[in-house]
Amino acid sequence: MKINVIVFAAVKEVLGRERLEIDLHAPATVADLRQALLQKHPNITDLMDHCVISVDQEYSDDSTVLKEGCEVGVIPPVSGG
Repeated sequence: MKINVIVFAAVKEVLGRERLEIDLHAPATVADLRQALLQKHPNITDLMDHCVISVDQEYSDDSTVLKEGCEVGVIPPVSGG
C-alpha cells in the first residue's frame, strides 16, 4: 500500500524535499513506516528518534495502523521563538 509522507523542518532539510511516497505491506503501523523511512534514508536516523508522527492530521503513536493513501506527517522538535 502507498503511504503519503510529509516531512517538516530539519527532516525536510536533510532529505531535500517535503513529500515522499512509501510502499508498505498491509497491515502496517507507524512503527513499520519509521523502519521503512530509516532503511531508505539512514541519514535521518538521529532525527527520527525525536520526531512526532501524525496520521491524517492527528498525533499518533507507533501502534497506529496505517491505511492506503493516508497522510503521515513527520514532525521533528522545533526551537526558537
